[in-house]
This record gives sequence, structure tokens and C-alpha cells, in this order.
Amino acid sequence: MKTKQLILVAGIFLLGIIIGKFAFSAKQTPTSKHTHQNETEEAHWTCSMHPQIDMPEQGQCPICGMDLFPKETGTDVDNQAPNSFKMSKNAVALANIETLVVGEIDRETDNNNTAPSLRLTGKIVANDKKTLMQTTHLGGRIEHLYHRSLGEYVQSGSLIASLYSPELVTAQHEFIEALEIQKTQPELYKAVRNKLKNWKIPEKQIQHIENTKKVITNFNMYANVSGYINKIFVEEGNHVKEGDPLFQVADLSSVWANMDVYEKDVQYVKKGQTIRLYLNAFPNEEITAKIDYIDPILNTKTRTVSIRATLQNKNTR
Repeated sequence: MKTKQLILVAGIFLLGIIIGKFAFSAKQTPTSKHTHQNETEEAHWTCSMHPQIDMPEQGQCPICGMDLFPKETGTDVDNQAPNSFKMSKNAVALANIETLVVGEIDRETDNNNTAPSLRLTGKIVANDKKTLMQTTHLGGRIEHLYHRSLGEYVQSGSLIASLYSPELVTAQHEFIEALEIQKTQPELYKAVRNKLKNWKIPEKQIQHIENTKKVITNFNMYANVSGYINKIFVEEGNHVKEGDPLFQVADLSSVWANMDVYEKDVQYVKKGQTIRLYLNAFPNEEITAKIDYIDPILNTKTRTVSIRATLQNKNTR
């Protein structure tokens, strides 16, 4: 009898150990899963150009399509202001970031309600006010283009195209006929001659027709603008009408520095404010300019406002 009781007690004790083991394992499993989930949730990805992007996994920026990179974690990052992020040196290099400083006083020492220092990203672009269009002076077929590549420099007065124009051929026949009756009908002669000049036919070519009394089939067209070609609208063999664009040029004697200011910092930016620019192309050079434009409309996607400064670029670097 005592032996049976001892066996029963031992069995109950063993059963308690087994049940306790399974219960302890059940409690550990969700904790482990929860810890793993927390580690996954702590990984965030952002964009170098749009730091307001915060994605839970690697991918591409929904705004610009650039590859996202992981945000840094740590005490310094935890203490950062909302909507800000910290980039590693490698991330900054890969993003090819250009920065400039607005103002002279740090936010921490701004006790006189003056503008704090702000670091902004920006781009140097062509000055739209210095962008010019070269158009055709008359209609016809383009036989030859003397500038066919982007980036070529065009000087005002230089030869840019050769054009065949049936309308111009007819006008030359009229001019030659007017020469024969110039003494009796001088007004007709002047009218036909002015018609050629209105088409911007060079005086040298008009004089050649007058001296030889021969029709020129292909007329040379000369530029009336100067700058670097940034758009080309035609090719050889195309038919054009009077006033159609041939190409667009940018005069780079002055350029724009376009920057984006976060919504919370717009209050510190004013027109006429002096800024200092530091460019990757000239890292040891400081360029100063003044803000001459502030976009009145907020970009609702990036929560930024565009500002602009005009830079003099006499050496066209």
C-alpha cells in the first residue's frame, strides 16, 4: 500500500514538472516574437532628397524614385526635432548634396528675434529670364543646320542654317523685275527691297542679287541671339514656317540658385536676405547672393516653399 502511494506521489510530481515546462515555454515564445517585431518596427527608411519620407522597408521614394536608405538610430537621433533626420557621411556623399547657409545667427543664440541659420539643399539652374529662342525668319525647308548638338555656344550674327524658300525665290524675281523699272517706279523698288530686309536677309546678300540679277536658291540664316543651346526643335530636311523655333539658348552670364525651405522655417526667410553658398564643384569657395524670390505657394507633397537667388556668372563656369 505504501509503495503504491509513493509511486502515485512521484507520478504527480513528474506530471507537475512537465506541465510547468510547457507553460514556461508558452510564455517565452510570444515575448520573443514581440521583441523581434519591435526590432523590425524600429527599422525605418528615408530619402536623401525628401527626408519627410518614412517607410518601414527598403524601396524607392514615392516622390522622386530614388533608392531609400536606412535612418540612423541612437540617442542623438531620438533627441532630434520632429520631421528631421540624420544622414551618415556615406549617404551624404551618395546623395551629392549641395548646401548653403541662410542668415548669420544660430537658433540656440537667437535672442533678438533675428533670423536663425538654416542649412538648405539647392540646385544651380539656368536663369529663365536669360533664356532666349532663335526662330526662323521665313518659311521653307532646312537644307543644313550648323548647330546640331546641345551645349554648343551660339554667337549672335553667326551662321546657323541654310534654307530653301519658294516664297523667297518668288520675292527675288520680283526684286529683279523692280530693278528694271527702278527709275520709273522707285516706290515699287523700295517696297520689294524692304520686303527682303524684313525677312532679315543680310544687306550683303541683297546687294549681291542687285549686282548679279541672279536668284539665290538657298539663303543663309544668321543668329540674333547668343548663348548655350539647351533645346533643339528641328532637323535637316524639316519644313518650317516663319516664326517657328529652331533652338533655345541659355545665357549663363547669370544663373539661379533654387532652394527648398521647410514650412516651419519659412518665417525666417525674407526677400533681400544675404545667403552664403557652398558648391560641390568649388568646395573651397564661398559665394554670396541675395534672395530675390519666395514662392507664395506651399508644395503640399514635400511641405516646402521654393526660394531663389540670382548669381552673377561672368566667367560662365
